[in-house]
Amino acid sequence: MSEEKPPEPQTPLFWRGFKTLHHFWNRSVLLMFTRVYIQLFVVYIALLSIYWGTYYHRDSRLHRLKFLAIVADDSYPNNEGVPVIGETFKSIIFSPTISSQSGWTLVDSQNFTSVLKPHNNNTYLEELTRQVYQQNYWAGCLVAPNASYDYYQAIVNSQPSVELNSSTVVTCIYQTGRDALTVSYYIEPVVAEISSAMINYASPYILGPLVKQIPQSERSQVVSKVLQNNATAPLLISPFAILLTDLRPNRNASVTGIIYIGLIYVIVITVQLFNFSTVIHAKIVDKVESRSYLYYRLGASQVIYVFLSLAYALVGVAFGISYDAAFGKSGFLVIWAASYLNFSALAGVNEVILPNLVAYDRSYVGYYIVGFLIINVCGITSALAVCPKFYRYSYGLPTYNFQKILVVCIFDTTKRDIGRCFGILVAWAVVTHLVVPFSSKLAIRNTEKLAKMRQ
Repeated sequence: MSEEKPPEPQTPLFWRGFKTLHHFWNRSVLLMFTRVYIQLFVVYIALLSIYWGTYYHRDSRLHRLKFLAIVADDSYPNNEGVPVIGETFKSIIFSPTISSQSGWTLVDSQNFTSVLKPHNNNTYLEELTRQVYQQNYWAGCLVAPNASYDYYQAIVNSQPSVELNSSTVVTCIYQTGRDALTVSYYIEPVVAEISSAMINYASPYILGPLVKQIPQSERSQVVSKVLQNNATAPLLISPFAILLTDLRPNRNASVTGIIYIGLIYVIVITVQLFNFSTVIHAKIVDKVESRSYLYYRLGASQVIYVFLSLAYALVGVAFGISYDAAFGKSGFLVIWAASYLNFSALAGVNEVILPNLVAYDRSYVGYYIVGFLIINVCGITSALAVCPKFYRYSYGLPTYNFQKILVVCIFDTTKRDIGRCFGILVAWAVVTHLVVPFSSKLAIRNTEKLAKMRQ
């Protein structure tokens, strides 16, 4: 009998897998993977750096956030005392802590008219309100006229007026509706710092000097009389809190959706519109002549933009956002029109660029989508005043200008720039759709050329 040969040992599974991969990873495949991953790495580093760049050295540009200080407490009758409230306030806003976070324009009673050129003989408070509303300044503070002298008289006479108390000597005005992100991140912290400093400085730099102006023989009696009266005691014991006035507060959290996040969705939807419509257009193109097809493309696109923009406006209404602050009941129509122009402008850009990208190399479409999104988002989610100057291109983009129209309609901010915003939207919509026919012909030509090269 012949002896049976023992079975040959099987090759371990991992070794067989390694040999398979070894045959798969030939030189050409390895080079292809290397090229693709390096390309992905470089392109996305570049694209993401565009957005991250908006935060680059912001602290060094906070002085671009303009604040107005009207210190009308800059004199004392007969020069018998020092306007300590006004002087203390000036020392606070020009301290390193505050001045490093903001840029201040100081106006007093002497140069008030020459610097601000008040409208219709406005009072100090009226002019401060107008300057902030017109967005010449992000915020403004007013130290009431003759505040130190009036405060001293209120202490001495133990008769504070309704208009004068420790919480109305300094008034600060701003408007959240102008740009909620910028105000919450950069404006409100500065105002809070000033308010805290006024409280801390009240005793040593304001109340102490004012009390010392009282003749020494009467001082203890006057102070005792003030403190014993519940109506006058706050003059000496209440902190100097700043009276804050938000001209355009945000009372509906849903506004964040339509003004910020919703605009990002619009950009993505306009890109998807190109993908959705490509299938439909492919069925139509062979059934009509070229000129009729062009008219069809333009007409069909505008119809869908009208309905999508209507949906965008209606969603805001459904979540309780009021559009009638600036234009009454017509506010809805204004937002619908602006939304339509924004859709038309963004989709027009896609209609010009995407067909040529698809014809050349479909893999570049993903890069374009991310880049298109980031370039538009930089202007609507960043405080452009403190961004590098490069990002001022956002002032000319459709999304940024649509956002400004939304802000006007929802918060009733100044309307001085709304005409320019509509003009930019119209220009983008018209120019891009005028270029679409030429872009489409170029895409067809490139597609045919590449098809011949692959044969």
